[in-house]
Amino acid sequence: MKMNKIILMIFVILFGAVYQSFPCSTVNVLNGDRTVSARTMDFFKEMHTQISIVPKGTKYSFGATKYNLIAVTAFGIPAHSVNEKGLSGAMLWLNNTKYSDKVNTSKKIINCLEYLYYVMGNYQTIKEVKEFFNDHDIDFVNIPEEIKKLDILHQHAYFVDAKGNTLIIEWLEGKIRMYENESPVLVNDPDFETQKKIWSKQLETKEDIINWEYNLIGKKMHAADTRYEMLRRLTENSIPTKGIDTITKAFQIMSRVNYMKIKPYLFDDQEISWTLYTIAVEHIKDNVKIYYKDDSNAAIRMLDFNKIKWKPKKFNIEFGDKFIDLNKMVNRIN
Repeated sequence: MKMNKIILMIFVILFGAVYQSFPCSTVNVLNGDRTVSARTMDFFKEMHTQISIVPKGTKYSFGATKYNLIAVTAFGIPAHSVNEKGLSGAMLWLNNTKYSDKVNTSKKIINCLEYLYYVMGNYQTIKEVKEFFNDHDIDFVNIPEEIKKLDILHQHAYFVDAKGNTLIIEWLEGKIRMYENESPVLVNDPDFETQKKIWSKQLETKEDIINWEYNLIGKKMHAADTRYEMLRRLTENSIPTKGIDTITKAFQIMSRVNYMKIKPYLFDDQEISWTLYTIAVEHIKDNVKIYYKDDSNAAIRMLDFNKIKWKPKKFNIEFGDKFIDLNKMVNRIN
């Protein structure tokens, strides 16, 4: 018994840090007739996730929005958003984020809790988003105390537009960094420059996707380098698809980095993250659709921007049927 405890403690020391990370990931799948992006949200506790329907004309401190948008919130703060023009923004954890300790008053100032609403509510393309970040300063200095206590604003962002263009935004050492069309994948940690080095090193091995799949055994599946490599290889080596099949493929890709909620290894208060939800977005301008599932409702649900009644409303992400009843359809088969 004593020996078993020692072995367990060694296992936790070796692998515990991996499970304590927040392995959020996002991908951009380009397939001829459409752009589809997908992301996971992982955290070590419930985030009170809600989906907000935000009609155009909604007023914030910066003014009113021009476009209809849907936001997925964590603790009331937008973590993912999509607008009717096919622009999306995904926030992912980045541990070494460091914002400037001063607001740049020479630029237009946008509150950090509202900037995603501003971008989604006013822009359509990556070019416009990049211009926004050049012209505006995000205020991460004057943060309400209740938000500071949550300590959830260590983040980098991944934007995708209807044409499949991408933009990664990071704040490191007090300065903003932007990367346009440099990667179809972003994971939570480390910073993107390090992720690029990881990928370059993996490419040097010239290991084909089949052998790489076999060699996954023994790798730290939650580690950022493994997730980045896995998603990059799967995205770039997947078989071309069309229509709804691209959504199915996006969920298949993201399933490789989905983690279920498990019991702590040793301590009840041990922080072990799991996948709270997975989202896929069909980026068709003026015909946008969002597909999603969560850890308590595995049924894939869909929101069609052209069918929603655009009135302000919020609902918990697990809302909706948990399965599809096929009995009537099956009974109609001759």
